[in-house]
Amino acid sequence: MNGKFSARQLDPDSSANPPGMSGAPKRTFAQKLNKNHPSDVRRQIRGETLPKSASDNGVSASPFSPLVAAQYADVAEPVDYEEFLRAHQSTIDRDPLRHLLQFPIDDIEVKTIQKKLRTVSPVVPDDLQNLSSRERDCLQQYNSSYTVSYRRYARFGPCEVLSDTLQKRDERIDLIPRQVYECDKPASVNPVRVDFDQRSSWASGVFDLQSSNSDPLVPGLLDRLAADDRDAIDRRKRQEKRQPALFSLYPAQEEEDQIERRLIPDLPQEPSRHRILIKVLQLKLDLEIEPIFGSIALYDVRERKRLSENFYFDFNSDSAKKMIEAHVAHEDTSTHARACVFDITYPTADLVLLVKLEKVLQQGDVAEVAEVYFKDEKSKEVVKAQHNAQVNCERLGKYRMPFGWTAIFLSNVVQGVAAVPSETDSSSGNASVNTMGSQSSKSGSLDRSLNPLELLRRGKQMVSGTMSSETNGTLPRSHNRSNSLYGSSQDDAAVPNFEAFRSVTVSLPTFFRHEPDKLSEEDLFKFIADLKRPSSLTKRLKCIPGNLKLDIAPCTAEEMPAGCLTPELVRLLPVDHDGNRPVKEVLEFPLFEVYVPHYSYRNLLYVYPRSLNLTNRPGSARNIAIKVQLLGAGDSPIKCIFGKSSGPEFLSEAYSSVLYHDKTPVFLDEFKIRLPVNLEDKDQGYHLFFTFYHVSCQKKAEAAGEPTETPVGFTWLPLISMLGGDSMLINGEYNLPVMIEKPPPSYTRVNPEVQLPNTKWVDNHKSIFSLTVKPVSTVHTGDAKLERFMNLCAYIDSARIPMNIGEANIENNLKDAILDLATASHGPLIRFLNVILEKLLRLIVRPPYIHGEMVNVAGAAFDGLVSIVHVVTTFLDAQTDLHGRNSLLLSYIYYHCIVKKYPLSDQEAAKEFYLHSRSASEVAAINHAMTSFERAGSVRGTSDTASSAAGAQLNSKRLPHEEIASQWTLCSGGPREFTLRHGWFCFELIIQCMTQYLTTSQRLHYPRAARFSERFIDDLNTLVRSFIDDIVNSPAREITAFNTSLAFFFHDCLSLLDRTLVFQWIFAYCKRINAKAVTLMEPTPLMSLKLDFLRILSAHEHLFPLNLPFAQSSAWMRSQPASPSPSVSSNNSQGSINSNSPLQNSVEISGAFKQQHFLIGLTLSELFAIFEVPNGALHVKAINVIRNLLSWHDSDPRYALKEARHRLAHLYLPLIGIIMEHLPQLYEFVADAQRKGSHLPAAIQQSVAMAIAGTPTSTADIGRRDNGDAGGQSRRPTLNAEATRHLLACFMWIVKSADEHTLRGWWEALQGQRLAQLLEIFQLTTHCFEYNGPKTLHTRGHTGVQREELKSMLGDAILGSILNRNDLGKRRAGGTLSSQNSVTLGGEGLRYRKDQLWRQAPMTDFESVEAKNEAILEGVLSAEITLTILDSVELIVQVISGQGILQDQLGAAFKVILHALSCSQSVQVYENLFACQRSMVSKFPELLFEAETEYCADLCLRLLSHCSSGIAAVRSQACASLYMLMRQNFEIGNSFSRVKMQVTISLSSLVGTINDLNEDFLRRSLKTILTYADQDAVLKTTSFPEQVRDLIFNLHMILSDTVKMKAYQEDPEMLMDLMYRIAKGYKNSPDLRLTWLANMSQKLGERGLYAEKAQCLVHSAALVSEYLHLLEDKKYLPLGCVSFENLSSNILEESAVSDDLMSPNEEGICTGKIFTEAGLQSLLSQAADAFEAASMFEGVNEIYKIVIPIVETYYDFKQLALIHNRLHEAFLKVCASD
Repeated sequence: MNGKFSARQLDPDSSANPPGMSGAPKRTFAQKLNKNHPSDVRRQIRGETLPKSASDNGVSASPFSPLVAAQYADVAEPVDYEEFLRAHQSTIDRDPLRHLLQFPIDDIEVKTIQKKLRTVSPVVPDDLQNLSSRERDCLQQYNSSYTVSYRRYARFGPCEVLSDTLQKRDERIDLIPRQVYECDKPASVNPVRVDFDQRSSWASGVFDLQSSNSDPLVPGLLDRLAADDRDAIDRRKRQEKRQPALFSLYPAQEEEDQIERRLIPDLPQEPSRHRILIKVLQLKLDLEIEPIFGSIALYDVRERKRLSENFYFDFNSDSAKKMIEAHVAHEDTSTHARACVFDITYPTADLVLLVKLEKVLQQGDVAEVAEVYFKDEKSKEVVKAQHNAQVNCERLGKYRMPFGWTAIFLSNVVQGVAAVPSETDSSSGNASVNTMGSQSSKSGSLDRSLNPLELLRRGKQMVSGTMSSETNGTLPRSHNRSNSLYGSSQDDAAVPNFEAFRSVTVSLPTFFRHEPDKLSEEDLFKFIADLKRPSSLTKRLKCIPGNLKLDIAPCTAEEMPAGCLTPELVRLLPVDHDGNRPVKEVLEFPLFEVYVPHYSYRNLLYVYPRSLNLTNRPGSARNIAIKVQLLGAGDSPIKCIFGKSSGPEFLSEAYSSVLYHDKTPVFLDEFKIRLPVNLEDKDQGYHLFFTFYHVSCQKKAEAAGEPTETPVGFTWLPLISMLGGDSMLINGEYNLPVMIEKPPPSYTRVNPEVQLPNTKWVDNHKSIFSLTVKPVSTVHTGDAKLERFMNLCAYIDSARIPMNIGEANIENNLKDAILDLATASHGPLIRFLNVILEKLLRLIVRPPYIHGEMVNVAGAAFDGLVSIVHVVTTFLDAQTDLHGRNSLLLSYIYYHCIVKKYPLSDQEAAKEFYLHSRSASEVAAINHAMTSFERAGSVRGTSDTASSAAGAQLNSKRLPHEEIASQWTLCSGGPREFTLRHGWFCFELIIQCMTQYLTTSQRLHYPRAARFSERFIDDLNTLVRSFIDDIVNSPAREITAFNTSLAFFFHDCLSLLDRTLVFQWIFAYCKRINAKAVTLMEPTPLMSLKLDFLRILSAHEHLFPLNLPFAQSSAWMRSQPASPSPSVSSNNSQGSINSNSPLQNSVEISGAFKQQHFLIGLTLSELFAIFEVPNGALHVKAINVIRNLLSWHDSDPRYALKEARHRLAHLYLPLIGIIMEHLPQLYEFVADAQRKGSHLPAAIQQSVAMAIAGTPTSTADIGRRDNGDAGGQSRRPTLNAEATRHLLACFMWIVKSADEHTLRGWWEALQGQRLAQLLEIFQLTTHCFEYNGPKTLHTRGHTGVQREELKSMLGDAILGSILNRNDLGKRRAGGTLSSQNSVTLGGEGLRYRKDQLWRQAPMTDFESVEAKNEAILEGVLSAEITLTILDSVELIVQVISGQGILQDQLGAAFKVILHALSCSQSVQVYENLFACQRSMVSKFPELLFEAETEYCADLCLRLLSHCSSGIAAVRSQACASLYMLMRQNFEIGNSFSRVKMQVTISLSSLVGTINDLNEDFLRRSLKTILTYADQDAVLKTTSFPEQVRDLIFNLHMILSDTVKMKAYQEDPEMLMDLMYRIAKGYKNSPDLRLTWLANMSQKLGERGLYAEKAQCLVHSAALVSEYLHLLEDKKYLPLGCVSFENLSSNILEESAVSDDLMSPNEEGICTGKIFTEAGLQSLLSQAADAFEAASMFEGVNEIYKIVIPIVETYYDFKQLALIHNRLHEAFLKVCASD
């Protein structure tokens, strides 16, 4: 077998060749006449018609033939890559492309990226000395820089390069030279000039030609130049305006098909939210007698939930502040803020800004106190109130009481609100609520003075500027309540757009007074809800006159004002240097969970007292105030409570508001506390302490000696609660009892719910005080399971194991805690994801020690790690990419997982070793040196421990990648299933650790075999083997993601590990997959997995050096073990080059090729095998792998040099052989075009000239459509149009990029049959990429089978159901989708055209521009491909002319030129095509003038058709070629009768068949030919000019017939009469008469006049029989016209052509294939069909009387049976009619 595949081996029955056929395939019509006995012939015919069983066919369950299956299962083992490089190092050093033949030395890099901070300095607690291990770990996580490892040259990967190329192409499309096509130009108007006389006279023809203008002449056409010089000129001409990159013009692949794309996560940053900036411009009451304090918070009314902390502000004048200065220690600048920024993560239509007002406490409830504000300023009550306010501020200035409130719906502000007059007025003492007129705004924004009631109740939209729906950031901020994660919504359309709205100034003229008995948040929510709809309740609301003016504007991160402060009062960037008031960020309490890991340090606690009941307390306790303190060790208060406006930043105590004379007060206060560090420190005993005071409001009480405040109760709440033995930060609602007396010492060790002895409690120790505690911490998780794990880790780090756990149980407790992590609440788990993962990795890599005993939890830690990965990925499935990679987990691997640096001594020692100076023999020495280095690798360092086993821990430190791989090998059960589902995480984690290990230890300079330990390599080998088993034995759908992850792992390992080892893994994978695939009935899923695998591997940025792209060393290859795998070669051994030549190993998929060029060899071998599988989607997928690679190479700037392109193309040369091998499977674009209608007629009307002779209409049909073995029993699947187009594009790239000398050497060794296949591919490619105008582009399938399937699904949905699903499945199983894209419904014949519906929607402007650009690129692509084909054809012609044995293929080469001329081309291409055609005619005149006339006839037809082109340049070139053709013919024999006859016939055919022939342009071309004849000085003295003139005038006379025929287009009878007279005028020219008879026959057939059509065919047959009778008197042939007398009464007219007029020996006369026996039979057969169609059955009998003797002569019994059967049916019909 010579180590090669062959076509005969691919088909098991290929040995059964029909009689007369040799082993090598031959042209279909080149079979010799069968001389077997008639009985043998009958048996053969009978055998061909009977179907064979499956067993007879040798069909197995697999779609592969046995031989192909055996070859596919046998994968060639790759060479030892590293050893190969070492052996060829000297060759590489001398190679001019040596920089591309090896991996760059600086390929891997690890760099540090500083974390982007919003603040001036990192946010850290004040006390850094007493941090707990948890806080230290969290701070290090939040404030550390990012260590990023990456491959420098990854930017040259296919996705990156192609994306960049596509972007540049779109930007520079105007710079691409345009190609001019006639189909793009508007149709020219051809005026009709009618002459109703007989044929125009010779003189009138002369006059018309003389008056016509000629086109420009081709310069230098008549110069006598040597053929080589002329070819050199033409070659230089072809290189002008060429496109260097073919695939830059080709449509890009869909992004979803680019499975090799791996997106790098963005740098971590705080989640992006909507932000609004609120500036309080004014807060003023109409009556200003005392200080007023305001606060703003954000609420969601529907959810009844607070969404932010309070922002405090005031506009008190200096005089007002002076009234309370005795109670304010000092004022910090941060408390002067009057602007704030609110964050809104989840915008809704129910967001409300709630503004609350407070005043200094005074005697009387809110209703009594507010009465004075309704009085006139000059009244006595006001004067008295001013005096009382002064007294109250001096005495009670530190106490507040609630006063008023108002609310603003943000949706009304953002969307615009029109002021509507109120229907209510002031009555019963109410202030007027009529809307005030709008005021002007200095800022130019929309100023709306609105009554709050009307603002809330009547929200009508008004135009407020353009709003954008774009969002920024990583999290979607348009989540509405319809999201399944967040609940449901009744109105999703009302969600306002906070991204872009105009700055709005809202002015509110009144405030609602607080109702004394309705002060809770629930009451306020009810009020706000009622305000949106008219109700009696809202009419009773009291309004305090005043003015609140707010400016509300959107605020992006880039537009943050200078001088902002975080909620912790840390300065933000940019810093304000002008001393302006600060702007505060208001901390958001998101409506729903935000699933993003914490980004920065934050440790706050919010306390909200709710209610208190002192009814049962003895004594006076009515005006109750709560003092809140955070106490530490020794009950000392800590200054950590945030102050309000115009006061200190931090307080050690804060007071609640007071309700006058209320023993059951409800509180609305918020206390914000900055938590201290190390809350778990029991010595500190941090707790909240609440003191309840009775405040005396009467001044006389103070005069009587009573204190202002009297304590009436005490209670406390420890910050750390114990839950099941685990400590947690308090969170949620608490109900506490109140102690009457001050608690005793050490009370904090006991919960207040425990009744201490000898203590007194209010109401018998009942819980009478309720409060809510809300921690906002990035240190404390708030989840019991997470807290338990964190606490256990802290215990181990500090070596302090609690007594209730014990050292003996710590390991089991820690294991249980690790396994419980996956069941923790999703929100806390994700927010602390990075911290948790860091701790788990630390436990895997460095298990802790306690007193010298290791706590062995590595296995549990690994299981917990993969379980968390599974939980996070499953829960956040919307945040996964194409490969199932979760963005949060990926971000951790890329930026947070950092390997600790190695000792300096290790780095210095490693610097002595370099890759290029080490051989394999030195690896052992290097390994020995490595053993002396400290194996000190871990994840990012943690706090030191107090363990005494430091030495033991140091020796146990392990390398992270080794331990992860080791634990993975030991993993089993559920966790292992998780690793298969989310294998990417472990793979990328190992790669990250490996990369950092190599860079930090400087081991990148080591030989690859010495970089990692043997233990690690063994673990990887074990894992790879098990993974391959999983992939092979699991359903493809379940293992797809893992298969992709494994491919990416191998892909990454090629940059880090020993490449020989990775190649062995790939080899093992492919061998197992192939072995399994050949046993399956449906191998498509498994082969699809392998294609994904190979595509990812081939996307390596260093694919070129990985495939060892340089000449093979014969001696070295002989030393390697022989490959057991045969090669994919040509049809037979004789058709290929020498099997021992080095070139063969390069151009065929031989064993040596696959060993050296391993990855590309695998890909090409897979493509070859997939062509055996009947699945169109798989074909496209396989071809797209190659297409993706070649597109990438075409755009890669590293390979811009021609030498590099040559080397790249050399790697893909076997693809040409694969295409030649599977030529019968390619889609027939030529046949498809013929079905749609070609724009050019075939030579001499195909229905007469070519088809009559039995010759195929195109060389594409010659001997290549036998898609199977000789018996036709096992057909290969045919590729669809899309797959064929992609494949041919790849073919053309290789031909364009390959070295000319390589192609010449290969093609010189090809046999004629193989060369003919190559030329046929060129011809098919020409038609495939033919440009027919923009309107045809959308019908071509460039975007993959997915879009076709989408069309089918769309059609199914529109037609009402999915009833066509089975049909779609059948079409998929058949290998291609229906070419018509149609569905038949219910057997009624209804056809639904999805492709038409798909195009009915009008294009947008963007789509229109895209379509225009696509048309430009398609036109340039078509031109470039045709010019490349011309280059190749010229090279093939040179090869043929140098080898006498290949001379028969000259005609095939010329057919490629003829076919290109028949297609729509650009002007530039036509110029080069005509030049190439003239060169071939000049060098090989015998091709046209000494052989059969089909080439000459076809060429004349093409030239004449282009002579009527609407483009002058095309006409000029066509005229030049036609003139040179005449001249060449004349110089051979002093006459050009052959060309003269064929030109005349061609023009007659054009005139009779093309309706839009432009005779003006054609007349101009005839004048141009006359001009050439007049200027040809060489032949001026000969008869040639006169003969040309005669021919041109004759052609002009024929052209005049065109004018008359056009005049009669609407009168068929007159048109037929004219055509009959024209045909009769050619009685002396049989060829022309036959042409016009054929034209008449076609026209009559189109009109359904079959009787008349039959008569035309009978006359044509009679004319041919006259010629045959004159040529050779054969008894079985008719005697001429006499034999047809029974069919036509005037048939003897054809015999008027005498012997002297129809000489069979005259050149150019009756020499076409129509004047043959086959032509006669074809004419008679068509005549019989016409008679039968006309129901003239007697005529059928007369026809077959002439045909039967001819058939009997050749013993064609099969044909005789058909004839007699047809006669039988005809006679029955005659009887029936009688």
